[in-house]
Amino acid sequence: LVRVPMNFFWRWAAGRFGKYRTYMAYELLYGCHMFLFLFVSKGTALLGVILCGTWGMAYAGHWLLYDLVSDVADYDELLTGQRREGQLTMARELVPKICEIPADALPFLLMGYYGYNPDLLEQNESVKWVIKGSISVLPGTAGLLGTFALCFFTLRKKDQHEKIIRGLQRHQAGLVTTDPLTGLRLPPIKREAGAVEFEGSTIGRDQVILLDHFFASEVSWAHHSGDLGKLKVKPVIFLVLSLLLGIPGFWFTLEGWASLSEGHSSIAPVGIILIGFAAIGFLFSLARLRQALRAPRIISKKDLEVMVAIHQSRGRIPGGIKALDEDQAPQPTTKVALPETTSVAANVVEKPTIHVPVTESEGPKSTKASL
Repeated sequence: LVRVPMNFFWRWAAGRFGKYRTYMAYELLYGCHMFLFLFVSKGTALLGVILCGTWGMAYAGHWLLYDLVSDVADYDELLTGQRREGQLTMARELVPKICEIPADALPFLLMGYYGYNPDLLEQNESVKWVIKGSISVLPGTAGLLGTFALCFFTLRKKDQHEKIIRGLQRHQAGLVTTDPLTGLRLPPIKREAGAVEFEGSTIGRDQVILLDHFFASEVSWAHHSGDLGKLKVKPVIFLVLSLLLGIPGFWFTLEGWASLSEGHSSIAPVGIILIGFAAIGFLFSLARLRQALRAPRIISKKDLEVMVAIHQSRGRIPGGIKALDEDQAPQPTTKVALPETTSVAANVVEKPTIHVPVTESEGPKSTKASL
């Protein structure tokens, strides 16, 4: 009842102040509001109802995140030449679900540890604070941390997004554009049947798939050292760390399994969570290590050189070339001949010309005429 009409307010605010500022205000308001639930206790039911209503007013703006993700998808396409909103949306939905596992399990674990008894009308103070912390302090802290993280989000203004759209149009025409966030020269990436063409050089489909398993810094390290074996270093390190994380996970699980089976407070859920994260890290690192072992057979020095150039132009590693802003860059001109006129003073025939700027829509044809 509260959230539905408040959607119109958040929509108006986004149009008036911009999506980024409005979403930051939402995160800040949400984080601060969650701490107000600390004042809800026995005999304050009316306060609880009011706070639930005001919480709904704040939470009505959560959909702004989806709007920001759509802008990120456009920028990602400008950088990679791929339309990957499906992957971004999946990540947006998957990450909270992964966090829900410990977020749901740990409060019940702590409540059991501090003596929660469902048969009592009123719990002890420790259990009360576990409940308050779970529904107030932790969500509020997460909201404030989200506000802090948004300070590093650089896609903030409408004109930046408009430049991204113009950049996509220029890339589709095969023209170089300027990254509106970094100011770097941004040549187009052409993809066909999985292969990548960048400034006249081509990387095959299998090579692209393999190198996409590694971060830009790893590819750059392998290229500058001239050793493809460097691609194995970080996957091996993370593989070992994942295995080490699993050791306390198995120990906690075995140590607390008997208590968990009997329905008592147990540390086993913590162990199961650690095992889950260790398994994710292990499988992720194992897939990367497998590709690193294949690299010497199919990756050439030229492949590394082209991939490093792509990463540099996208600002992922140092070495990108700064470019003029498109609106300030000099425009090519073409000469338009006028009818012949006669100078009375010199009694000679002149052919005056006018320099006419070539618009972006005229494209290469007008430039060729100028030449």
